[in-house]
Amino acid sequence: MTQIDNIYQIPAICAAQGIENAIICPGSRSAPLTLAFVRHPKFKTRLIFDERSAAYIALGMAQKSRKTVVLICTSGTAALNFAPAIAEAFWQQIPLLVLTGDRPPEWIGQGDGQTINQNFIYQENCKAQYALPPDRLHPDTTWLLQRTVNEAISKTQTQPLGPVHINVAAREPFYPEKNTEVHFEHSPRIINAVPVYRTLQRDQWKTILALLLDVKKIAIIAGHQLPDNQLFVVLNSFQDYNAMPLLADVNSNLMGVKNAITHSDLLISSFGEVQQHDMCPELLISFGNEFVSKSLKQYLRKHKPKLHFHISESDNWVDTFQSVTHFINVSPTYFFAEFTNKIKLTLHKEYLANWLQMNDLTRDKIDNYQLQEHYDELCVSKTILDRLPKNSVLHLSNSLPVRYANMLGIANAEVYCNRGTSGIDGCVSTAVGSALETDQLVTLLSGDVAFLYDRNAFWHHELPTNLRFIVINNGGGQIFRTIAGAKDQPELEAYFVGKQTQDMQFIAKEYGLEYTKVTDRKGLKKALATLYKADKYSKILEVIVDGTEALHTITAFKAFVSLENN
Repeated sequence: MTQIDNIYQIPAICAAQGIENAIICPGSRSAPLTLAFVRHPKFKTRLIFDERSAAYIALGMAQKSRKTVVLICTSGTAALNFAPAIAEAFWQQIPLLVLTGDRPPEWIGQGDGQTINQNFIYQENCKAQYALPPDRLHPDTTWLLQRTVNEAISKTQTQPLGPVHINVAAREPFYPEKNTEVHFEHSPRIINAVPVYRTLQRDQWKTILALLLDVKKIAIIAGHQLPDNQLFVVLNSFQDYNAMPLLADVNSNLMGVKNAITHSDLLISSFGEVQQHDMCPELLISFGNEFVSKSLKQYLRKHKPKLHFHISESDNWVDTFQSVTHFINVSPTYFFAEFTNKIKLTLHKEYLANWLQMNDLTRDKIDNYQLQEHYDELCVSKTILDRLPKNSVLHLSNSLPVRYANMLGIANAEVYCNRGTSGIDGCVSTAVGSALETDQLVTLLSGDVAFLYDRNAFWHHELPTNLRFIVINNGGGQIFRTIAGAKDQPELEAYFVGKQTQDMQFIAKEYGLEYTKVTDRKGLKKALATLYKADKYSKILEVIVDGTEALHTITAFKAFVSLENN
């Protein structure tokens, strides 16, 4: 037995625990891990050169599949380059098993190459972190490896889901002798975690009912979460018995539920003082993660409900609106299903009717704005969102695209956006990872800066053909023109907007993608008519708009759709 032999137990345990995919970055210190996973018959492995992109590709795969994805790299800064995606996975609750190769501990800080402090490298942006020693000949080290890997996998898959890191130190030689046959255990030691299903007892439901006796205005608010068909069905059933407005963010994936208020961002920003008071709920029921709408957050922080239930399986006390009165530690699906069975309320019908009427009026105004034949970022976004194929997948980059989509609303596609940390750095790679896990068409709607920032997402051999990239090129970080304070600074152009003149056709040419550029409304409609036709290549559609008009566009649009202009 050699020092690397028991490394082969890691993929065997992973496979037995249901993990199927591993993303591998090249390197020598991680060679034992690479060979172990590549040679295991049950693993699908992919080589991605850029560690930052690789980690986001793994994130996209895990988002779509809901299964843990293994991520492997060598020692040194390679491991640091995983950090942005691991932080995103942690805050978005996406399961990743991160395996980093490392030097033996006695060589840390001794001038040896490619060496940094790697234990606990991801600090508090990771669910758990472990270290395996380089000496593995004693039987107890095999027991340690088995226990550690089983525990790490379990933690990736236990609510709240998230990334777990195992740092794997190794001594040379890293490679087996030539023609050495690798033997994997057919029945590796598996330690199973018995899942705990959290419920509320009868007395707890009685307490909830007692709190609701005098409540007549209730609103539900849904933040960021992955598509969940079971929750969708439960909420539709819930609305048949206890009809309430559901203020749904675009990445809640619940804009198609009955009584969903799909334009709450625009509605609330146009409320007058009377509406601000009248539309404030007495009880707010919230669930999901981060919320996109700034106007929604500001409104509910200012106009606080008397009661606020936050529903979550996580033990973290998240109080986004500064008004939580009760944390209810169960899944939203369980809560709303049991609520339907146990509680029937008499609510103000006018409250829901007013929300729905305002939502319908706003939707009509958005459509009328579109009919004015503007060619600006909002009209371009609306045209694109209206033409998404049914049952497709939409990824949104951070900055303006996700904000525009949240204003406009969408209910005909699965929606993903990296709102855990809200960075622009991995949106292309995440979409690539998603497309690797589905036959559905996957569209990324991105700004130019976010798209260019992650161009190494194309630098590998695994680019699927079901990908469509729509880049709204406004020539830089034009969102800063819309931010109070930033727009008034003399450094706005040079240090915030940062005008860029890159042409996306060169990226398409470099990586063998089909490319189309449009500069007007007619050209956009024509390009969208053929964008989703099946092809043997991924496609980039570049939409050129005037970014200097970003603030004027948003201001004019909000004024046009404002309820005060009825």
